Amino acid sequence: MNRTTALLSALLLAGCVQNASQMDTRLQELAAAQDELRAGNSSSSEAIMTELRNIREKQEETASLAGQIRDLRAENSRLLKEMAALKRDRAPAAAQSSQSAGTAEKEVVYSSKPSTKKSADGKIIVGSEEWGLLEDYEIALLGRTDTGATTSGLHAVNIERFERDGKKWVGFDLPDLDGQLHHLEGRLVRSAAIVQSSNADGTQERPVVQMKLKVGDVSKKAEFTLVDRSHMQYSMLLGREFMKDDVVVDIGLEQNQGRPEASLYIGKKKMK
Repeated sequence: MNRTTALLSALLLAGCVQNASQMDTRLQELAAAQDELRAGNSSSSEAIMTELRNIREKQEETASLAGQIRDLRAENSRLLKEMAALKRDRAPAAAQSSQSAGTAEKEVVYSSKPSTKKSADGKIIVGSEEWGLLEDYEIALLGRTDTGATTSGLHAVNIERFERDGKKWVGFDLPDLDGQLHHLEGRLVRSAAIVQSSNADGTQERPVVQMKLKVGDVSKKAEFTLVDRSHMQYSMLLGREFMKDDVVVDIGLEQNQGRPEASLYIGKKKMK
């Protein structure tokens, strides 16, 4: 091998060594990048799992709060019923005390138009509007009498259906004129189709519940269709189902049966 050939061989060998070194460096860089990518994927997966755990915890907290709200509403309903029962128990004692007083002066109320409370056959006479008492809750509502309606109606929001002792019930809130909500419950009787022009098919399903109602001295279970009546003047509507056999309507009268004793009174809304 002459000198020129040896020099060329040395140069080629040096080039190969340099290329090999560059290839090793590139392989190291690629390995480092792969390690960083794996670490990033692991971090992203951990972040996703942490977020999922946070979402599950929030869902559990929301479910717990909803259960507490249901329990509070049921407790409020129970307390209202107990208050009504206490008032009914105290009423006979109060009446006896009043009779023993003997000389106590009685308040005289004068009416601008005298009316008869009952008809000749013993039915009560109601006017175009009358006070009705939901006896289980001691809540009195001024309702409009409507002989064209079969079922009575009651203002209700936040309507929820549930089961109690294997029977179907409905819980709902009754707003007063100040906007405060009062939680009530009633046995579900059926569902009624309410005609509404705002619906595409013109009807809407509404629950019908049974509750104890007293107007004058007529006290019996009545069926109420629960519906949002916030745009109406009266929170209650008295229909034929309650009035049949016991009530005569004289539209020339108003509040003929007087206002009952109650813990809460809900009158008619002043319409703008």
